[in-house]
Amino acid sequence: MSPELIWGHDFYLRPSLSSDGRSIVLAARDKKGRQGIYTVDARTAVVTPVVRPEAGTRAQLPFWSPDGK
Repeated sequence: MSPELIWGHDFYLRPSLSSDGRSIVLAARDKKGRQGIYTVDARTAVVTPVVRPEAGTRAQLPFWSPDGK
């Protein structure tokens, strides 16, 4: 099973695993070319957009906060 994301070299990738091991957060593009921050369920590979920046801006280098959010 593959998430519906495209990982490119035009922005920084730094996937981060949640403390419970259930989700990964990363910067990527979806298959429609929309850049943003996404979570990926580690078991099912379901992709959920978290942040989609406005045109001309970027969202990059995501990480989990100490409280897991």
